[in-house]
Amino acid sequence: MKALRSIIPFLCATTLWISAIGASASGSPQGQDRVFRVINDTSSPVVHLYFENADEGNTGQDLLGFHNTLEVDHFLNFAVPGTFSCLFDIKAVLQDGRSMTQRNFDTCKETNWKIRDQMQDEMQP
Repeated sequence: MKALRSIIPFLCATTLWISAIGASASGSPQGQDRVFRVINDTSSPVVHLYFENADEGNTGQDLLGFHNTLEVDHFLNFAVPGTFSCLFDIKAVLQDGRSMTQRNFDTCKETNWKIRDQMQDEMQP
């Protein structure tokens, strides 16, 4: 079971990446799929990763799902569906209870979001 759990993020990343082949990772025209990479450079696994159009103003979808995590010093690639918006809010919740948020992440210009321990933590309700 432990071996299966460790391979699930790899399979998830591979599947998401393959689904985005052909999309340019930077400078994509609006309306085309784009790819961005989330890199966990913290001391704790990421247990939830929320992604939402910046105009929506809510938490958005958990990209990791119920059973997946983004382990320390690992990354996952995600496809951004074709949309006319480039700006998204991303929130990572770590296993140790901290959370980090990047508002207005520009998926048309940026290809990587690196989560670091030094980032400003948000207060949990």
